Amino acid sequence: MKIGIDLGGSHIAIGVIDNNGRIIEKTEKRITNVEKKNIKKAIEEYIVEHVKLFMQQYHVTKMGMAIPGWSENGVILSSGNLGIKNYAIVEELQKEIKLPITI
Repeated sequence: MKIGIDLGGSHIAIGVIDNNGRIIEKTEKRITNVEKKNIKKAIEEYIVEHVKLFMQQYHVTKMGMAIPGWSENGVILSSGNLGIKNYAIVEELQKEIKLPITI
């Protein structure tokens, strides 16, 4: 199983995907204006919490993430929708989630 994350300008969606590409389970939330003031913390907390919950239920082997903007080597170089630049998101997430993560 894999986990797919859609990190949008106004929401975060996380889904468990089976080997046939079907979504088995998902969760989604809107990013509030309060959370946007500390967006990196809000993103990390939501992703870590829900990925860990899914990992307790499913045998997850890797994670992929879609982001609005440009990224390279696990770093969001620029995301106007999120107001983020030079954010090493993969490094931050891997402190808590021990999976290969591709963005």
